[in-house]
This record gives sequence, structure tokens and C-alpha cells, in this order.
Amino acid sequence: MNFPNRILLVVQALLLNSVQGVCQPVNFSHLDVSDRLSQNSVIAITQDAKGFMWFGTRQGLNKYDSRKFTIYKNTPGNRSSISNNYIFCLLTDRNGQVWAGTQNGLNRYHFETDQFDLIPFEKDVTISNRDKEIICLFEDSRGRIWAGTRNTLYLISDVRQPELAPVSRFTGNAFRLTNINCVYEEAGVIWVGSDHGLVQLHEQNGKFTIREIFHQEAGETRLVDNQVKSIVKDKSNQLWIGTAHRGLHLYDPVTGTFRRYQNVNSRIASDHIRKLLLDKEGNLWIGTQEGLSKMQPGTEQITTFVNDPWNEASLSQNSVHSLYMDKTGSIWVGTFFGGVNCFYSLHTPFTVFSTRSSKQLNNNVVSSIVQD
Repeated sequence: MNFPNRILLVVQALLLNSVQGVCQPVNFSHLDVSDRLSQNSVIAITQDAKGFMWFGTRQGLNKYDSRKFTIYKNTPGNRSSISNNYIFCLLTDRNGQVWAGTQNGLNRYHFETDQFDLIPFEKDVTISNRDKEIICLFEDSRGRIWAGTRNTLYLISDVRQPELAPVSRFTGNAFRLTNINCVYEEAGVIWVGSDHGLVQLHEQNGKFTIREIFHQEAGETRLVDNQVKSIVKDKSNQLWIGTAHRGLHLYDPVTGTFRRYQNVNSRIASDHIRKLLLDKEGNLWIGTQEGLSKMQPGTEQITTFVNDPWNEASLSQNSVHSLYMDKTGSIWVGTFFGGVNCFYSLHTPFTVFSTRSSKQLNNNVVSSIVQD
């Protein structure tokens, strides 16, 4: 290698580290269409009670058993098939049932028959195609299912006889948000993130009162982006809120103020955040349009993971759309063009003994082992 090429490689390495903040110590495994995934845009992820992983794509729902995929697609005229192939969101509820939000309604999977049923809307409710686009799903502490759509927010109060009832029915028609992106619960309060602001729903006697939090440009302690994409709570009971264009916000429930983290001041991969996830160690994973970042609790140190074409164990593609932690603590990362990635939490440590180790062998060829 000549001297100019060496200089070029050094410059490239410095630029990569300046973007990431910290080098990449994580190895990702990948699944994509070459492994028989139905399509490379993994928009949603869940794990069922039996341990199967489910991946929602723009061209079908995939069940993965660690060896092969079972793909579910709509069959015209078959009411037991999934209602649409574009999967926006997935949820496994406390009873182990898998729910799939699609471009044409909400489906529930039945393990016994390997079939789906389409959840009806409440009678006398006028619905449009925008109501049928189920963008997000959430199960609250009472086992109720919340479904956010392009048009409004719906609630399933009884999963034994599920019907989608508009939340406006419980708020005196005061709920006006559209394009619902996420729902979360904290201390009995339902938080709703949309393209038009953030809302708190306070329940009393079966009715909800609304507190609205909207974008305010003035001041560093305000929500500065109305497009709220994801909400999670950390181990200190603080709420982290990811927005579509203006980065990450930390909400202080005592003062009602926000602290903002952006690419320019915190080295998050991008200010365009799509999904947040808290892992079992308290790390905050931040899925963005331009890579995946991990924030350590306490220190708030950021590590960012991006695709490196020279490293097969790097993130497959930078546009992250979904994050999920499975029962073992492994982190699954769905991308828009690169399939799904997995960072396995369980690793078996090895101590290597060789001619170069501190406890040296006289030869690296080991043909037999016995215990004394």
C-alpha cells in the first residue's frame, strides 16, 4: 500500500469516529431476503409466548423459529388470512396473543388454527380508509389494547370480545389528534404521541380528561417538535421522547419541562428518531434515520452503530424503523432496506491458551485434554 492510500485510510477512520463518537464494539447478525425473509423493510418486531420471532414488513408477516420463516400474506376471498400485507405494528399481549396492525385493519393471530381474525370497529362508528391503517399498538396495565391510526386513537376495552372504540367516546369528543405514532403509560396516565403534538389522558370513572403539550420554539426546556414518534421510561422513572426532526427529549414530570439531546450536542446518530428502547441494563437504544445509538444510564455516553461496507458484522443498513428486546435480552433492529439485525446478549467467554498467552503452551496443536 502506498503512502497516499495510507493517509486516506487514516482520514476515513478519523471521520468515522468523529461521527460515531465511539467505535463499534458490537457484532450484529443479519436476516434478509436471502434467508427467505419476505421483504427487507422490517417495520415491526415482536416475540410470542412460544419464543418465535415475528417480523412485519411491507410485503407480509414473517414468523421465525431460528431456522426458517413462515410467511403470512393476504389471500383474496379468505377471511382467515391476514387482512393486508403491509404490517405497521405488532404486539404480543399478556395472554400471549399476537396482534398485527396493517394497512387495512387490526388482526389477531390464533395459534390453534394458524389463522387470523379481523377486529371489527364498534357499531355505529363511521370509519374511513385512514381509520383502517393501524400505525401503533400498546397494551396498558389493565390489559386494554390501544390502537393508533392515521385518523384517530381507538381502544379495545375487552380482548375477549374485541371491538375498536374511538377514544373520543370517552373524552366527550375532545380528542382531536390524528396520525397517532405511539402510546405509552406512566403512573396510570396514558401518553399519546402524534404528528401534531403530545397528549396526556387522565382517567377517572371510565372517562378521560386531556392535557395537550404542543411544540414551542421559545426556550430550551420545551417540546420543540410536534411529531412524536416514540416514548419510553427509564429506570429512574424519567420519560424519553423521540421526535421525527428535532432529536431526543427528556421529560421532567416535576417541572413539566424538557431537556433536549440532538446530534450536534450529544452525538446521537441523527435527529430523525423513529424508535426508542430500554434494555435490561438500563441502556437507551435510539433508532434513527441514519443509524442506531445507545446511551448509557448515568453517564449519558453515546455509542453509535452504522453500516460499514467493509465489516460484515456491522449494522446492515442505517435507516432503523423498529427495535425489540427478546426474552433473553437480545436486541433486534429492523431496517428499511437491510432486513433485521440482532445483537445477541448471551455470549460464552473463552480463555485462550497458546504459545503467545501469559500461561504459554509449548505448541499450539492440542490433540487431547484430560482432567487430573
